[in-house]
Amino acid sequence: MTESSKRLYFTMVFALVCYVIGSGFVQSFVNYPTWKLIGPDEFKTYHNGMSPLIIKFMVLPWLVEIALTISLLWLRPQAIPRRAVAAALMLNAVSAISTVTVRFRFRYNLVIRDCPLNCWTNCLRPIR
Repeated sequence: MTESSKRLYFTMVFALVCYVIGSGFVQSFVNYPTWKLIGPDEFKTYHNGMSPLIIKFMVLPWLVEIALTISLLWLRPQAIPRRAVAAALMLNAVSAISTVTVRFRFRYNLVIRDCPLNCWTNCLRPIR
């Protein structure tokens, strides 16, 4: 791969990173705060309808971004140090671990314990 192709590839991966981060911000600062406006009887239906969209428009692009970032270990432009790519992958690992941990607790409380709208407090407490 030529150096100019590597630069273009890096730019495309960077654009995907921006999309993934932006969608996470929208989720955190727009979607989550509106949960308190949804009644307890409707919340489970809302959450079940939203989950496939989250997977399609947030999780899948994020997984693609991680795979492409891994490829940057070999296909990066010369100006990008390998340790910068490794740091990005480590940050993705931290994000993945925290996401899985919080998601597991949330799903456990929502589905098993049936705590529909106390998500901000009860659903994020440790499982006992």
